[in-house]
Amino acid sequence: MSSMPGGQVLRKRLNFGTSELLFSLPDPIADEVKDGYELQRVFDRWRLVPYATFSRSTGQRLVDFYLMLAKLSPTHSACIEKSVTYAFGSKAQVVLVEDDDFATSQEVAVLSDVQSAAYRDAIRSTIDFNTNLRNFHHLLAWNLKSTGNAWVLMTSSDVAGEKKVSLKCLRQDKVLYINTKEGEMPMAAVSAMWSEEFLRNNPPLIVPIYPNFSEKGGVIYSLFHLKNGDYKWYGRPDSQGADIYKFREVQDALFQARESANGFTGKLIIEMEDDQQAPVLDEQGAADDNFNSFAERIIENFTNRGDDPMSVFLTTRPYGSKPMFVYQVKPNTSESWFKEMGQIAKAHIINAHGLTLRFLGEDVSNGFSADAYIADYVMNVEPVISDLRKNVLGFTNKIINAVWQLIGRQDLTQYALTFASPIESQVELYKNAKRQ
Repeated sequence: MSSMPGGQVLRKRLNFGTSELLFSLPDPIADEVKDGYELQRVFDRWRLVPYATFSRSTGQRLVDFYLMLAKLSPTHSACIEKSVTYAFGSKAQVVLVEDDDFATSQEVAVLSDVQSAAYRDAIRSTIDFNTNLRNFHHLLAWNLKSTGNAWVLMTSSDVAGEKKVSLKCLRQDKVLYINTKEGEMPMAAVSAMWSEEFLRNNPPLIVPIYPNFSEKGGVIYSLFHLKNGDYKWYGRPDSQGADIYKFREVQDALFQARESANGFTGKLIIEMEDDQQAPVLDEQGAADDNFNSFAERIIENFTNRGDDPMSVFLTTRPYGSKPMFVYQVKPNTSESWFKEMGQIAKAHIINAHGLTLRFLGEDVSNGFSADAYIADYVMNVEPVISDLRKNVLGFTNKIINAVWQLIGRQDLTQYALTFASPIESQVELYKNAKRQ
């Protein structure tokens, strides 16, 4: 740090490159992703790269913002869950490795039951996925769709003379890159929390990025990272273009929930004349009724926060004023506005995911088509689901092949895992009918 005139102190921050904050907008999104002082201190004192890779205000909370959207935006959450289910909705299958870049006319040999069973047994006896195989891929795909990143921690050790490997899927909010210089071994830190106090008492696990390994206490460590996009450090969700509309869905839902929880229950406001000697409604009267203030008495009596709220609100006017008035208060629902804005947000989110209303189970006219759902799936959705499946499987098969290299079973690298669509049979029937 260096001193400035007037006793001010200039803190030198690490330069992580171009800002990746969500948008250069003022409220409300900027406040949602702004790091607090305590979190900024972590990046001041540790060589960690925040998720937004933005040093001036760090920007680590952006990942929390994305995780919140993936859980609380109804349309966004549904798109992620259904995409993941259709990508990995069947049992795993064993196939021969194919070229990812070129399609040739050479026929691919079909695996025998003996070969498939041998590969299955090798995986079961060597690799622990910390869950079942299908759920492991569900977790990876969910993280990739929600934050644009998927992490897998590999640990290997000798157990009774045999090498055992553990693969654990990590969420983006548990992993941060270490700010290494050009040419240095890329490494990342793994921690349950990113607070100064927690890190002092629980130092993070520092792990190199594959193909590099580290060894500690007889255990070998390496991290595998899959990211979406061409960013230097962390990826972004493939549906990022609809982030504003995801946030709008959450905002609208929270507003309605708060309105239900704190809204004014009175539908009538009765305004009456005060007594000549003293006002009827005053702070002293509220205190006499064991309330801290007149406002608290109103909240307890006339909003949903009260145990037994009343539906009529009585107020007074100065003595000698006009006669009594009665007003009717309409509830602030704006149903048509919420409905229209909700439909607009839903359409943008679905489009950003590359999906369709029909795929999400919405009521859409079939027209003259007898197989509208399958046709829509084959033409519009299957390429998107297939791309997600290939992306994640390319990542996991790379990790499994690293395991075979580690234990000296290079002969197994000719095989790979895949998953079929849960409606594969219906899709094939449709395609065959169209060929005839």
